[in-house]
Amino acid sequence: MAKTREVCQLRVHLQDISPQIWRRFLVPAEIRLDRLHIAIQRVMGWENYHLHQFTIANRRYGVPDPDFGDDPDLIDEKNVRLKDFLKDAPFEYLYDFGDGWSHEIRLEAIRPRDESAPCPRCLAGKLACPPEDCGGPHGYVHYLDAIEIPTHEDHDDMLAWRGPFDPNVFSVEDASAALATAFRLRKK
Repeated sequence: MAKTREVCQLRVHLQDISPQIWRRFLVPAEIRLDRLHIAIQRVMGWENYHLHQFTIANRRYGVPDPDFGDDPDLIDEKNVRLKDFLKDAPFEYLYDFGDGWSHEIRLEAIRPRDESAPCPRCLAGKLACPPEDCGGPHGYVHYLDAIEIPTHEDHDDMLAWRGPFDPNVFSVEDASAALATAFRLRKK
């Protein structure tokens, strides 16, 4: 009997942001955490400029970086797979240690993979990802105020920095296309 390949339906949302910015997506249960990082980057709309780490069952997983000293408590994310932690969901994904974008990841379902459908892929979501380097949740609120209020003292500077931005825009198709590009998925 052939082994069934399973996929995990995950829901990720940014913490400390209201209204909630979230995505629902599928990944193989066998995915390594370093590849899950890439999937989260693409589905959320981040640009992968900064460090990150996962915290699962009080253990930290990430990319060992000799420039920041040897951290004996950090486990190399390339050595572990999502399927090893399914019982430990929800867990945290922290992106950009300076801005501190904390994401909660929840397992919604595990099911057999539909070989006719691309995986990973985005299923749903709401609202645009904040721009990189806007200062975390509090900086994002300031940024939104500045671009939305023409008389705000930072209005012109913020528009010059990032250009127009609509926080309400999110496209499942664009997120799935970004995943397909990152994972080199073929169209069927």
